[in-house]
Amino acid sequence: MGLEAAKAVAARKAVQFISKGHVVGIGSGSTVVHAVKALAERNHKEGLGVTCIPSSFQVLIEKYV
Repeated sequence: MGLEAAKAVAARKAVQFISKGHVVGIGSGSTVVHAVKALAERNHKEGLGVTCIPSSFQVLIEKYV
């Protein structure tokens, strides 16, 4: 398994611990992209209604890159 695949697996595992209504801090590490995608998928499917707090502008502009 390559590094990016391992990051994606770790991110998906971490996102499993997020429950409906949680407030989630979104960091700026290299795995955050995978975590945000996994969280967005869960939110779309399950309507989690989570609130995400970014730790940096990097996270805010990620979707535009």
